Formats: sequence, structure tokens, C-alpha cells
Amino acid sequence: MSRALSECGVFAAVSATQLGVASARPEAMIFGQASELKSARATVDYASKEGVVACRKDMAEARKDPDAPAVLTADEYAGVPKAYTDKDGTHLELADTDEICNALEKLIPAVAAHHDINEVATSIVAMKRLVEMASSGSGMTKSNLESFELTERKCRPAVAVLKAGGFTKMPIHFDGGETVLPVADYETRFCDGIVEAIKEFKATLGSTQKADKEWAEKAAAPYKKAGAAGAKLEFLIGMEGRALYAVGGRELTTPQTKARASVMFEVLTGSDGSVTIKRYAFKGNAAAGQTQRDYPKRPSASAFK
Repeated sequence: MSRALSECGVFAAVSATQLGVASARPEAMIFGQASELKSARATVDYASKEGVVACRKDMAEARKDPDAPAVLTADEYAGVPKAYTDKDGTHLELADTDEICNALEKLIPAVAAHHDINEVATSIVAMKRLVEMASSGSGMTKSNLESFELTERKCRPAVAVLKAGGFTKMPIHFDGGETVLPVADYETRFCDGIVEAIKEFKATLGSTQKADKEWAEKAAAPYKKAGAAGAKLEFLIGMEGRALYAVGGRELTTPQTKARASVMFEVLTGSDGSVTIKRYAFKGNAAAGQTQRDYPKRPSASAFK
């Protein structure tokens, strides 16, 4: 029994048997990094500079160990540069173990590109849903459009990186699932797809903004006529359709009374009956501060002060 096996005990023996590698710690370290590389290649979901640094540290430590064999044998080494296969299995010389780390490092750009393609796919789905729900106005914003346009610009460079890396099929995560698609189809499905989705989103955004502007102008008209302007006008437009109260708790029901009020209150009732009263103060048409208080139930008129 080797020194490392006796130190690691039953776990090392079981691991060596199950994984098909020798029990010595240097072999386990090298095997572990080869497994990381195999997983990273399969999913293209993770590979980082920090991981490469850790890999090189493990390889250097393993090579210094006097118990480390000159040649390692395991199926995990298949595909590692300088590994070779014969009737006894797949082998990698100890001196060549840095090739595992080199291969991991070469994956980093592909991982970033894969992430970009996933982001493009997710953005296409998101835009379609936002367009479908355009009547609610939720998410139909210029900032979202700019974010989608930024994502679109990443698509073709990402596809080029994946093709240059020799990837032919990869899993794409979007719309709550995973689909394995040929990289050759990415430009048509995703790069062209997001361009079309942006066109539709932009057109819908334009229509929504026009409708919002028309609604805001219509909502503002009676308040403007009553003398509201500036911050107070914006506040009243934003509160259109919601109840506002004056000092003493009386509801303000006309544009004139709202435009004249220097203090207005909003009442929010929770599912448990608790109440939050928000107080909005104005000096003329300028905002002069906002406060709020919570109550276990709706308070008396004296709370509106």
C-alpha cells in the first residue's frame, strides 16, 4: 500500500477503484483537473483564469511529488494534447500535464462566447414576450432596447470564436430549457433572429411611446388648466386614477382641488388590513418632501396632517 493510500484511508482506496486511477495524491490531483477539463468541454459553461492558475499550481505540486508516476493512465486524458492511446488505455506523461491547463485556458474565450449566445437566445424570448404584453407597458423602455442592441452586437463575434474553436454542437439554455443546436445554425437562428426581434421591439416601443404621450397629454390637460405645473403636474399625472386625500382625510376628487393642495396623502392597504399613509408636500408647484407612516389599521382623520 502506498504512503498516500495509507494516509487517505478507505476513501482513497474506494476513489481509486471507482475512478480507475492510482491512489497516490499527485495522480488524483492530475485526474481531477483532467475531469474539470472534460466537463468544461462538454458544457462550455465554465473556465476561468482563476481555474487555470489553480490547475497550474496542482500540476506543479504533483510533478514535485516523488511518488508521482512518469506516465498516468485514465480515460479522462483522452483529448488532452500530447496524450496517447494504446491497448492498455489512454496515457499522459507527467512532464506533459500542463497541457491540461493549457487546454483549459484555451476554453476561456469559448465560454465567454457561449455565454453571449445564451444571452442572445434569452433576449429574443424576452423581447417577444414584452411585445406580446405591450399593452401593459411593462418593459417597453428605451433602456431595455439599448440593452438588447448591445447584446445583438456580441452575437456574430461569439459565433466566430466558437467556430474557430472547433465547436460543432453546443447546449443553449433559454426559455426555461436546454436545446443542443449546431453552431453552424447560430448566425441564422440567433444573430439574424435577434435583429428581427429588435426591429419588432423598436416598432412596438415607438407605438407604445406615442400612445403613452397622447395619454399623458390628455391626463395633464385638466391639471394644467387648474394651474398645476412642474413637479406637481408630473406627480398628478403619475397618480391619475388613484385616490388622493387632503389634510383631514377628505378625498380630493377634482383637478382644481388637487392643483391647489399643498399637501396630499395616498393610502395603501395591505392584505392583512395594515395601512401605509404616504404624505406628499409641495411648495407651489415644486416638490417639498415625502414621508410615510404605517398603521395596523386605517387611522382616524387626525393622521392626515
